[in-house]
Amino acid sequence: MYIFIFAVFKILVSFILLGLILLLSILWVKIEKILNDTLFKTLPKKVKNIIIILFVILIELTIIFIVSLNWSVPFIDALFIGSLVLLCYIWLVPYFVNYQENIAKVTDKYFNAGVEIGEIKTFQMKISTFSLGSILFAVVGIIVTICCYYKYFL
Repeated sequence: MYIFIFAVFKILVSFILLGLILLLSILWVKIEKILNDTLFKTLPKKVKNIIIILFVILIELTIIFIVSLNWSVPFIDALFIGSLVLLCYIWLVPYFVNYQENIAKVTDKYFNAGVEIGEIKTFQMKISTFSLGSILFAVVGIIVTICCYYKYFL
């Protein structure tokens, strides 16, 4: 009975942590706007971008560390999986949003007797400071993991 309760508790904590990761991406726009209006007003743009990128990397590193402690896995393994998930989240979500919009436009044009709804848009990744920091963190995380496990590949 206690094992079941512990497993349910661990699953709930895991869902809460995953929810916090998703909430981070939603709140980041608001946080960045507040920081731009207050603290970063006088800073040059390059310094502001570097501070934001470092802040993003620090938050992602903290989240992966908490997940590795929660799931009792080695940090390097959590870093690898977290980096892959982060890359997928940063690249694939906008890609499939664009894909679904294009499918909806084609479907509407077909079923509305050829009425032009809008152009089909090709996917172009928009790099913000958040996505740049996340991509940098993910690439470095994957490279560090490969370097740590390099001896097993030989």
